[in-house]
Amino acid sequence: MGGLADRIAQRAKAASEALKAEYEAGKRGDGTPAQPIWPTPRQQLETLSRLMGKRGPAASDVPTPSGDAPAGSATGTESKPAEPTDAELDEVAAQLTSVDWDAVRSAVSDKSSDVAHAARSMAQNVDWAKVQPVAAQVSTALIAAVAAGRLPLAGRLGPIIAQAIAGQSGVGQRLANRAPVPVRRDLSRTILDVNSTELTAVTQPVRAMPAQAERHGRTSD
Repeated sequence: MGGLADRIAQRAKAASEALKAEYEAGKRGDGTPAQPIWPTPRQQLETLSRLMGKRGPAASDVPTPSGDAPAGSATGTESKPAEPTDAELDEVAAQLTSVDWDAVRSAVSDKSSDVAHAARSMAQNVDWAKVQPVAAQVSTALIAAVAAGRLPLAGRLGPIIAQAIAGQSGVGQRLANRAPVPVRRDLSRTILDVNSTELTAVTQPVRAMPAQAERHGRTSD
């Protein structure tokens, strides 16, 4: 009992010291940012499905506590989303520069993770036969970032990201044109890493495209 009590006391002391350090840092005006709380793969999948107007078998790939059947959307009444402005696409491109793409690639490379399952489910909502090659690259990389929670969909830019993922209205192609060169390189590297996961079984048309994206990137500078 003594050992357990000592361990509890040590943990309580460590927690107290951590809180004190945070308080002192606040008094000194220490501007160290707090660690962000990223949305979960399940939350991202549900948000993307809602934005794309699709619910159904694809969303069931990530386990849920309840056995509720997802609401269908096969009514054929969904209105066509408005095309984003150039200024809005510039905002999305700027947001992509802040994504930790190394973390995205690490998360999606684990085939058994919730991130990989969510990414595969998201990919099943895309009609890849209708997506142009460069747009398909953008879509695949965005799916990885969204599934990893590093590209949150909450907020006014979420619908635009969903359009780029779905390959709607040429949004993916336009986004590729406006993305800075370092971001295009990160997108291409993410494609290569995604190619080694189960996601490629769904995004098969994307597998041979990295060289095309690089060529496109150089011509659009």
